[in-house]
This record gives sequence, C-alpha cells and structure tokens, in this order.
Amino acid sequence: MQNGNFSDKEVLHDALTAQKGVTGLFNTFSNEVVCPNLHKVMLDILNDEHAIQFEVFNDMHGRGFYPTPAAQQDKINQTKKQYAEQALSTSNTGERHAGVNDKAFHRAAID
Repeated sequence: MQNGNFSDKEVLHDALTAQKGVTGLFNTFSNEVVCPNLHKVMLDILNDEHAIQFEVFNDMHGRGFYPTPAAQQDKINQTKKQYAEQALSTSNTGERHAGVNDKAFHRAAID
C-alpha cells in the first residue's frame, strides 16, 4: 500500500479471494435448495459468479500477478494415470457416484 492507496495487485487479489468465497457459497446453496425454480436461479447466479472469477483471474494472470507455469508432460501423464486407476478401483469395488455415467467417467479419466 502506497500513500493510503491499494495497488492493482492487492485490489485484484482481494477481488479474486472474494469471488472464490462467493462461488463456494452459491455452490453450496444451489446443491441444497429444494425448489426447482430457485435451484435454476442459483445455478444461473453461480455461473455468472464463476465468469466474474475467471475474468479477475485472467486479468491477474495477464498482468503477471498470478503466474501459472506450464505443466510438465510427465506430471500430466502421472496424474491421468493416477485418476484412471482410482476410477477403475472405485468401479471394481462396487462404489457408484450418483449421476455419473461410468463409461464416460472412465473414458474422461483415461483421456
């Protein structure tokens, strides 16, 4: 903070932190609301809030305030393998995820 003013980096960091909190709250509420009409409204708001969060993140990233180094290919392959193994292990133990198409889930985990 210089001369009583916040830097752009501080303002954007605060905005991103706030958006993460807001999306978390709307996500929880939309998961627990019973009324279908209110559920749709909450999902619409959640989508808008995610869009705002994405804009703030991209602004920070573009200014170099939130660097995201490129992932190494071996780390990507290791993670894909780990999640594919977990998905297969879960299906082999008989555990099911509500609303998850098993074939699509496993295909996504392997791709």
